[in-house]
Amino acid sequence: MLADQAACPFRAFAHFRLATRGLENPEAGLDPRERGILLHELMASLWRTLRDRETLRATSEEELGKLIDRAAGDAVAAVRARRPGRLEGAFADLERERLAGVAREWLEIERARKPFEVHLLEERVTLFAGGLRLTGRVDRVDRLLDAQGGLAVIDYKAGKPNVSQWLGPRPEEPQLPLYALAPVDEEIRAVAFAKLKVGELGFVGLARDDQALPGVRTVAEYRGGSARVESWRQLLEGWREAVDALGEGFASGDARVDPRDGLATCARCDLAPLCRVHERLGGIAADDPADEQA
Repeated sequence: MLADQAACPFRAFAHFRLATRGLENPEAGLDPRERGILLHELMASLWRTLRDRETLRATSEEELGKLIDRAAGDAVAAVRARRPGRLEGAFADLERERLAGVAREWLEIERARKPFEVHLLEERVTLFAGGLRLTGRVDRVDRLLDAQGGLAVIDYKAGKPNVSQWLGPRPEEPQLPLYALAPVDEEIRAVAFAKLKVGELGFVGLARDDQALPGVRTVAEYRGGSARVESWRQLLEGWREAVDALGEGFASGDARVDPRDGLATCARCDLAPLCRVHERLGGIAADDPADEQA
């Protein structure tokens, strides 16, 4: 909801107040959402058993292989239960093999980390944005067990995550900043995507210090665009201001057609026939498919 509000207030109004959605386009095989479910189920199954780095390191290769195979099977079964007929036969076997390969490569990254334990796993949390009280499901929160302690908020992504999507007054991806602001008893020390793209696996995010998560830069090291922040505290304060503004905008009924990046935002929206944004922003672009159908 907040991502829609940041992209365009009308999008949030139409999706969440009017319950309006564009028709889905049929796709051969699995769509991105279903592939995301596979990865989430895979990781949840693994860490329900492993729970911490020490257990991962102490597990023999034979036992780890069995655990990975079982987790891959659980993930395929979860998608099959949600969408019967989408993942069967040889296709299901190929997906299990692919998931097992991702898991083996990813667990090598986790094995090399500093000590940690999984604190929250696919659990519901209460979140606050302006006048809104929301419920979210966090993928994972790790408790870091080095001398500095603290928590790391982790979100699984199969695509190409970009930290710049968290920054600015209208962040494209406000979910992780919102989770970082959830009421907790310990300090949030890092916020990161776990990038689960084959051949490009790793953490992508921001941290208070360079020891929190491997490869995750500190705020001082980040050089992404104009929305630079100088300190971890300033980052959290900026996130609080941004998510509160988005929550207050939605709660007040803000329904303006105001795409954040102009027609570039509208190209990824299913509501153009409803808001008639092309008429508002100066006509249909020459290369817009709708122009050929008119």
